[in-house]
Amino acid sequence: MRTPEELSPLTAGHRAPAEDRAAVERRAGAGAAAYGELCPEAVASALGWLRLTSEDELVDLGSGVGKLVTQAAQESAVGLARGVELSRFRHRLARERWARILRAAPPGAARALRRRVRLEWGDLREADLSRATVLYVGSTCFPEALLDAVAELACGAPRLRVLLSTRALAPRWGARLPEQARLRVRTTWDPNAWLYAYAR
Repeated sequence: MRTPEELSPLTAGHRAPAEDRAAVERRAGAGAAAYGELCPEAVASALGWLRLTSEDELVDLGSGVGKLVTQAAQESAVGLARGVELSRFRHRLARERWARILRAAPPGAARALRRRVRLEWGDLREADLSRATVLYVGSTCFPEALLDAVAELACGAPRLRVLLSTRALAPRWGARLPEQARLRVRTTWDPNAWLYAYAR
């Protein structure tokens, strides 16, 4: 099977049209339309640290072109990997990319993968997190209010065990979401970025 990077160029999500970026920022705040990704080896490292099982539901809030979601489904035992993306352009790219991956997979593998991935268009603040056990947010350029909204969502998710964020939460969240670990990761904007893990 071809790798996700062979199926979709690394820069695909960076090319959102101006009107799409403006629509995202009107809804979510200045900076929310900025785009960056964990590199595949960083996702693999995070998946190894998480040790996902079939009981887990991983939700990527602001999932872009869906690379983390689809890599999690292909490389871990996660029960369900979901992506929620506000940009219509990036959501469309994610669905097209996922369709290419499924077409390239053997039929039996494609059926199994199809059941374990869900790509959704919408505002992350309205996502159903009732079964989520792991949240990931590529939050480096998120406005503070949006990152706070994510932290509040994490606190209200009944099954959540870990929140992963590319930006540290404000200290005021420490009592409710204590920092569990920091993972050094390669991203499209920094080869030595931190991924912050918060426990519930």
